Parts: sequence; structure tokens; C-alpha cells
Amino acid sequence: MKTSVLKKFGGLSGICFFLFLGTMRGETPVVIYHDNADTLQIDSIFVQENGKIYFVGNELWVDDGVNAPHTFLVSNIRKIITGNTKSPMKLPAITQTLPAKPLLYPNPTERVLHLTGTGNLPVQITIYSMLGQPLLRQTISPEEPIDISFLSSGYYLLQTQGHTLKFCKR
Repeated sequence: MKTSVLKKFGGLSGICFFLFLGTMRGETPVVIYHDNADTLQIDSIFVQENGKIYFVGNELWVDDGVNAPHTFLVSNIRKIITGNTKSPMKLPAITQTLPAKPLLYPNPTERVLHLTGTGNLPVQITIYSMLGQPLLRQTISPEEPIDISFLSSGYYLLQTQGHTLKFCKR
């Protein structure tokens, strides 16, 4: 992983220089913004021709073709920027920006919960009692309400994308 280029040049100009340098050397530069223990971390990696970027479970793996693969928890990734090896002068392309943590509302609620901040793809959710018993498992689409009218009044946990959120059912 190369972080010295970003620290030396800083900001967007440093990222653009990093992307340009990688493409001139026939490599694909990848810059990943991700949450790491309550701070935003920026990692930059030069991916060789024999390297690859792929998903394993809920992790993004970046194999640079030289070292052991770098892994990033998908729910912690905020932004990915890559260079274009065909045209090194092109500006970087931002593939997707995700919020740091999903949000449940209204909380407390009586019948329906809404989940935001999970991107634009369906997500798996699990609702647990405070004793850890799973009560509901389902896949929901973005903006789809979650019916909790069957639950008794009390506190519950909703788990999705590596995050656990607490809510109150009235």
C-alpha cells in the first residue's frame, strides 16, 4: 500500500498525482476511503496487470499482484477511486459513496421502521430480542418499510451490513 504519495502531496491533487503515476507505469491505481476505528482512513494501492479486485462475503479484496490481498469491510467503505490505464489523463471515477452507518427511524415506533443509508441494493436484516433471539430475518429493498407490528413493546436490535442498531417498539 502506498500512503506516502498522498501524505506528501495531500488532498485531491495528491490523489490525482497518485492515479497519474500508476497509470504511467502500466498499473491500475486504487484509492479506498474507509472508516477505521472512528476515523476516515485513505489507502492507496497500485494493482499490477495480474492483480484483481473482488468480493469475498462482506469484504472487498484488493490483490495488487505482488503482496497478500488487502481486505476492507464493505460496510466501512465510503468511496473508491480508480485510475484508467487506457487514458492516464482522465480524471478518476467515483464508483459509489456510502454513508458511515445506517439509520433507523422513527424511533421509538409502533408499527413500521424505515432503514436508510444502506446503498441502493437490497439488504439482509435480522431483528433480535435483547436476549439475542432472532425474531425476524428478511431481505428488504431500499426505502421498503419494515413491519414490526407483531413485536411486543420493548427494546430490540436490528442487524444489517455489520451494524447493530437499537430501537424501541411502543
